[in-house]
Amino acid sequence: MHFLFNPSVASKISPFARKYHKFREGNLADFEADEKEKFDAYVQRMAAEELDEGETNPVVYEDMPYFHCELTGGINRLAFSTADDPFYKTSVAKYYPEAIVVGQDGTILARVNPNERSSGDFNMSYQDDIRDPVLKINDDRKVQILLGAIKEPGTMILLLVREFDNSGKAPLKEGEFDRAWFRLANEETNQTIDYSLVRKVELPEEYQEFIPVEDDEEAPPFRNEVTYVHGVLYLDSLGGSNKWVFESYKQCFQAKDQKDLPATLASLYARAVAEYTDQQRQLADAGSALKKSLEEKKLQAMEAAKKAKAKAKKKGKGAEEEAPEEIAEVSKADFNQKEEEFDLYVPASFERALQARVPRPFIFGPVEFEGLDLTDENQAFEPE
Repeated sequence: MHFLFNPSVASKISPFARKYHKFREGNLADFEADEKEKFDAYVQRMAAEELDEGETNPVVYEDMPYFHCELTGGINRLAFSTADDPFYKTSVAKYYPEAIVVGQDGTILARVNPNERSSGDFNMSYQDDIRDPVLKINDDRKVQILLGAIKEPGTMILLLVREFDNSGKAPLKEGEFDRAWFRLANEETNQTIDYSLVRKVELPEEYQEFIPVEDDEEAPPFRNEVTYVHGVLYLDSLGGSNKWVFESYKQCFQAKDQKDLPATLASLYARAVAEYTDQQRQLADAGSALKKSLEEKKLQAMEAAKKAKAKAKKKGKGAEEEAPEEIAEVSKADFNQKEEEFDLYVPASFERALQARVPRPFIFGPVEFEGLDLTDENQAFEPE
């Protein structure tokens, strides 16, 4: 059995989730343009030593609004699955999972779904009719994901839920799919990592399943398919070591607004990664230039102080003359501050330690249990 450890300390939103959030709000383009203008101006002022006192980077990564966790604890095999009804077999198949592998540059590398049932390059496969007659709760269809088969840092797996085209078939029974769900689970233990009932995901405002074609009354209506975005998995390398991260969104889009949602989200991911990497590079370059400039000024000030001291000696003013104020001013910028030594017995320091060392909730285990079916008479309890 695996467990999820939640440090209950807010972690920062990821670059992709940040862009995705603005994309959902519908103001991404304006947000990007405004932020780029502010960031470029900030970097220029930083390099020119013109920052106002207390001025900080305008690019702010807020607290993460979505459920997320690191897939640690030796988890390697996942199942992304759907159930039309986890307790009963429905009259028709309605929902199915789709996993799309996206490269860091936004290239769609593979799709796994009912039409493309496997990817040998990424060791992923689609399976249906997977109900187990012994289990009381069952899934209907799943995509098996072997995380260890993906080695390239920055690779993302987009987890989507889509609907079969059942138009032309008998009308669906009312309430037949009220218990339909999708979930991400540990394939080896069948433990659910995250799930949602489909009906809990809010549909777009004034959604219509079939939309008449305005220019052609005789044409069949346009099927306005809904695509549900469960979330993403990505191989994060920002912390120095590769680790899989899961982010859960549980939102949906309609076809009339997004003709090719996977391509849109893949492009969004590439932009988020490239922008974050470029911003970090610019900040590092500007910081290095600023540090070098301040160090040169400090050396110049020290040299000037030496000369002033020597000159004062010649004039008999004594050796203890104060150095120019510029030295003290320049030395205020200390770029070699020591990392804080956390005191884990002080609550405030412990919280800062969690923020620094545990950036997000993580899974640990596996923990094995034995003898849970035995009574105290069969096996006495031993506390140690």
